[in-house]
Amino acid sequence: MLVLIILILSIAKGLLIRHKASNKYLYPVQGSSLIYMRLTSDTPTAIDVILEPSKDGLVFFKDSANTGKSFDIANSGTTLILYSFHGGKNQQFYATLKGYNEFNIINNNLCLEHDSSSSNLLLKSCNNSENQIFEFVDPSKNIDVQYPKESANTASRFLNDSSNSHYNFSSKWSPSPLKTHSSSHVIHHHHHHGPTSHSGVDSY
Repeated sequence: MLVLIILILSIAKGLLIRHKASNKYLYPVQGSSLIYMRLTSDTPTAIDVILEPSKDGLVFFKDSANTGKSFDIANSGTTLILYSFHGGKNQQFYATLKGYNEFNIINNNLCLEHDSSSSNLLLKSCNNSENQIFEFVDPSKNIDVQYPKESANTASRFLNDSSNSHYNFSSKWSPSPLKTHSSSHVIHHHHHHGPTSHSGVDSY
């Protein structure tokens, strides 16, 4: 049983998402009929996303260059695509904090991971592998999102403390435009074992 902290993430500018195992960034690739999310080492082509709250306390990952497009799981399947925003369940995600600026991105109780055979990002059973870890990067500084203390545990406590209203991008911990607002705690059950946390964002 977990305590779900619903955090509304609103940012004036977007974030890049980096795949930890490959150290590459998510970017859109036009296929014959769909826009697939794949990985690139070319930062300028990486997708810049804005996180917006859904009515259920989860988040939408929207393209900051075109907020009419959102991360989407294709045809109720497993493949991550960029698709016209409609707000359905297959566009609602949460990010589970696994370590310092290390997250699983989850839909339908499955974790996104990179599939080397197809080059796509697919939903798979969560398994705590580095292939399922993603990091948020401030594109203006090309640095990881910074927390008030340099550890996952204190980052988790920070997420659980409603008096904190900002994540911080700067190593000086100055206020950033990425805001978090926690609601009252909601008891939530899900498939992970051991300490973990959601986003919106969940913390251990």
